[in-house]
Formats: sequence, structure tokens, C-alpha cells
Amino acid sequence: MNALILSKPGGENTGPLTVDEARPIVRNQIDAPRGNPRDGWRLKIRGNEFGFIRHDIVDVMDRWESLARQNDAKGDVVVVDIMDHPYSSVARWAEIKSPVKQTSGNHDIDLIYTAWHGRYPNSRNAGICVFKGDPPSQHCDWTDQNEEPGDGANASDEFLSTMEDMLDAAAWGVAQGKRFLATKGDDGLPFGRLIIASKIWDPFQGWHPYSGNFHGHDHMEGRWWLISGSAGRC
Repeated sequence: MNALILSKPGGENTGPLTVDEARPIVRNQIDAPRGNPRDGWRLKIRGNEFGFIRHDIVDVMDRWESLARQNDAKGDVVVVDIMDHPYSSVARWAEIKSPVKQTSGNHDIDLIYTAWHGRYPNSRNAGICVFKGDPPSQHCDWTDQNEEPGDGANASDEFLSTMEDMLDAAAWGVAQGKRFLATKGDDGLPFGRLIIASKIWDPFQGWHPYSGNFHGHDHMEGRWWLISGSAGRC
């Protein structure tokens, strides 16, 4: 799981933070007495040029939050520069490795479950290793002859408070899956399929219609193509 690390004026760093936790700290760093609205602020992400000068600190912080949420891969950096002052606020995304929760699923599901509940602590799990009939589904135990992701169920179901929350969470999961493939496992999470409502995502087809039952929850699978056998629908 990735978290924001902020550089402090004295050179030391903060501990891992969420965007919501980091925002008031960044504002405090760039606000008076260091900053003056008449001087203004400008922002950039690492590798890009600074944007135009802004004079409304609320606007600056809204833009900072947008950049931080859109550029949240390990190593991404968001900088707020105070014009005519020798100080910039630097926020860096870093990978924070939490102990992996051992579930009744395989290793992919252990990683997905751990990161999911770190991000959504109030999520309700509705089952990992669950009998789904014959032929069995991804919720049943599967044996992988290629050793990874290994024995155990290859699916997990999660409920959040609203469908909107679950759709947003599904988008986060997809971003993690794309990142995992793009970095060859160096970043992101090993999502193989994700079903929500009447649509399904996998890294080979992207989002497309799902012909099974309507899913009022986030159904998540690991890399099903590594598992021997033909898993049925969930």
C-alpha cells in the first residue's frame, strides 16, 4: 500500500499519511508566515514544469489534492513552491509494507485483502473460501501447478456503505491491477478480475458487460490465468 511522506522544514520526514491527513499539514507548511498570498504559489509533479501562479490558498490546496490523488504511484512527488521564498512543500508517495493478512485465499487474495482493508477499514468481507457448486468457482480451493498464487480460494467479496463507494473502490482496484502489470509486480496489486454491478474488468479486455448475476458488492479475483483448471462464474 502506498502512503504520502512529507518533507518537514527542518529536513526530517513525516510518517506515512493519507491524502486527507497530509492536506492540512501541507497547508500549514505553505501558509503565513512563510507564504504571502500576494507572492502566490505554484505546483508541479516530479518530471513536469511548474504550473501557473495561484494566489488563493484554498484553490492551491484543491489543486494539490487533485494532483496527489491522480499521481499516487510509488515515487510520485507533488511540490508546492512558495514564490519569492526559499521553501517548497514536497509530498512523496512511498510504498508502506504492512504485514500481509493470511486469509483462506491464495497469496494474491492475501495481498488484495490486506491492502483493501487498509484502505477501507469499515469494509465488510462476505466470503473468500465459499462453496459455489459444481463446477466450482474462484471462491473454491484451487491448486496452481506454477506455485503462484498457490493453494486456496482466488476470490474475495467486499461490501461498502453505498454502491457509489463500491464503484469508486472498483476503480481503485482496477488502477492497482494495471499498475501491477505495468511494473511487473513492483507496484500495485495482483488483481485479475473485478466484478461490480453488471460489469467486469480484466487486464486483457478492460471493462466489459458481465452476463452473470448483478453484483451488489465488489467481487475481486487474483490472477486466475495462473491457476490450473477452469473456474466457473461467481
